[in-house]
Amino acid sequence: MCDLTALRNWLLAVLLAILAAVGFIILAKIVNANPNTSAATPLVMVAAAMATLGAIVFVSLALSALTTFCACAGPRCSEPCNNLRTVLNGAVVVLGIQSTACLGLALVGLIPGLPQIPMAVILGTLLFQGFLILTAVIFMLMLASCRSAVAPPSP
Repeated sequence: MCDLTALRNWLLAVLLAILAAVGFIILAKIVNANPNTSAATPLVMVAAAMATLGAIVFVSLALSALTTFCACAGPRCSEPCNNLRTVLNGAVVVLGIQSTACLGLALVGLIPGLPQIPMAVILGTLLFQGFLILTAVIFMLMLASCRSAVAPPSP
C-alpha cells in the first residue's frame, strides 16, 4: 500500500522551519529597533536565512516522498499528485527568494531602524508561505482519499 507518512513528516518539517524563520525575523525586528542591540541583527537575519534554507531542503525531501508515493499510486492519483508537486515547486522558488532577502538584510542590519520595513515584508511573505504549506496538506489529504480509492481490497 502507498504510504504518505514520509510526505506528511516532511511537510511538517517545512512548516516548522518556516515558523523558525518567522521567529528569527521577529527577533531581528526587536533587536534592530534598539540602537544598543542592533549589532546582533545580521546574525539573527543569517539564522532566518538558514532556517529558510532548511525549509527548502525539507520541501525537496517532500518532493522526493511525493514522487515515490505517486509512482506507487499510479495514474488514478495523477491530478492530486501534480497539484501538490506544483505547490511544492512554487514553495521552493519563494523560499529561495526569502532566503536571499534575509541575507541581503543581514548586510544592512547594523543600521538601527533601516531594515524594519523590508523585514516586515519578509515576515508577511513567510507567513503566507506557511499557509501555502497548509494548502499542500490539503492536497496531501486528497492524495490520501485517492490512495484509498486505489488500494486493493483486504482478503
